[in-house]
Amino acid sequence: MATLYRHGDSFKIQFIDRDGERRTITLGPVTVKDAAAMQAHIERLIDASIGGGSPPRETAAWLAASVGNVLHERIARVGLCEPRRLAALRPFADDYERTRTDWSAGTRQQFRMAIFDAVSHFGADRRLATITPADADAFVAFLRTRSLAVETAKKRAKIVKHLFAVAVRSHILGSNPFAHVKTGARGNPERMRYIDRVTAEAVAAELTGEVRLTFMLGRWAGLRLPSEANALRWQDVDFHSATMRVFALKTRRSRTVPIVPQLFDELLTAHERSPEGAERVIANPRRLPVLQRAIERAIDRVPGLARWPRITQNLRSSFATDLVRLAPASVAAQVLGHSAKTAAEHYWQVNGDDFAALHKALQQAAELTRTDAHGKIDDVRKPRKFTNETALERMGATLESGQAGFEPALGGF
Repeated sequence: MATLYRHGDSFKIQFIDRDGERRTITLGPVTVKDAAAMQAHIERLIDASIGGGSPPRETAAWLAASVGNVLHERIARVGLCEPRRLAALRPFADDYERTRTDWSAGTRQQFRMAIFDAVSHFGADRRLATITPADADAFVAFLRTRSLAVETAKKRAKIVKHLFAVAVRSHILGSNPFAHVKTGARGNPERMRYIDRVTAEAVAAELTGEVRLTFMLGRWAGLRLPSEANALRWQDVDFHSATMRVFALKTRRSRTVPIVPQLFDELLTAHERSPEGAERVIANPRRLPVLQRAIERAIDRVPGLARWPRITQNLRSSFATDLVRLAPASVAAQVLGHSAKTAAEHYWQVNGDDFAALHKALQQAAELTRTDAHGKIDDVRKPRKFTNETALERMGATLESGQAGFEPALGGF
């Protein structure tokens, strides 16, 4: 049994350990209610220590997640728990990275860049246990001072936040100092560009060989470049059904992607020219910086065309935008290999053609609601309900059939 008593502004707990020694734990300046709750958990730890068993689940969770490092050290000092490992930032990050054998090269690179920023700010040997929520806020402010896009800074803060969450799960930390940091990434509209068919074809005309094919796989199949293009095999390309099976290194999942006419002939030509027994569609894969430089040089050779930001991402984004104009959002997202929420935040774009098509649709709807089946003008002062075969349904049928009156903007195909 443990005894709780007040000592000045603090509370202390005294008990007799399994060796018969009197031990004292200082709780610090806490409320009476908190002190009583701590006493209950510590008594369970004492029972487990004397009996040679494990503490109840709720006490183990309290010790791991709710107890700060100072109090945890005091509890460990009297033999009621194992001391926490005093992990340093760089060694802990390196050890964690080695365990993630499932990461793609891109994910590993993003992790290393985030850790580089964390080490630059905190120091390689900074103990994780000494980093506070205020230090986390300072790190986020540090990222803002760098020449990073807003979403890139959020992404790196999110990675560091995840690293500290791993430290909590490993019982190295009692709580995550980054828990309050909001790191939800959203697309940056200022860096999104829709690459229409004419522009894409003009750039493709300036490219040759596998770089040209890789570019087209990004724009007219929405592949992540260069990883998914480099992983594509000829056995995954089905010319009879005009589809291909794409494996995503990022998600470790496969998806089926239609082969549109612009891409079909290019793939067929590449297949006919490939050596017998060739396995990969892209025989000489290029790293992202090399691919980007080749595309940038091709853009520069097109008169009047300026480079767009996020070169390869906007190719995929443009294909995603084309898809959602043709198919339900769930289908379009599945073809691209991500959720509809992710597509809406990072890929789908709205341009002038969309607004023009919307204007036509609204204008047609207005005309249809004013004219009944006999061609007479309805009383426009009385709102008309849309029931069977009314304007909205006829407008939807027109959209689906592609009849005159509403022609969806399909600039990419």
